[in-house]
Amino acid sequence: MQQQTQEFEKQQASVQERLMIVTSSDTPEEATERLRGPLEKLRKLRLAEQYVDMLEYIESLKDNARECLPENPKEALKPYIQLKELAIQLQQLQEPAVSLTRQYPSSPRTTSLHQMYQVSSFKSQTMSPNLSEQFLSSNC
Repeated sequence: MQQQTQEFEKQQASVQERLMIVTSSDTPEEATERLRGPLEKLRKLRLAEQYVDMLEYIESLKDNARECLPENPKEALKPYIQLKELAIQLQQLQEPAVSLTRQYPSSPRTTSLHQMYQVSSFKSQTMSPNLSEQFLSSNC
């Protein structure tokens, strides 16, 4: 156990040393503060990428529905119902996000956290088995 503790402390010192070299800082706290801005930009970029993915998915559902419309309206219902379910899911996700923002209104990080929660929850819910398929199979 003592050997593991010493190994951990060596690794921690090594990480702090490299961090200070990279940022030309005198203390780990300074280095961390210098990296905070670029890390925040990276987080925002990832969030924007997730939103773009979501918009592409929505666009593909819309296109699928329009392709089927003149000839096969029942087939057009499938992507339409998925869009409708998605709208409902996003509204449900917005409620906890808004309450989180109300709890911590002055924190920009809170807003970002609830946005990430919405997008990640959206992705996990849209990847799960869809209710629209169950609806169509039972009603058509």
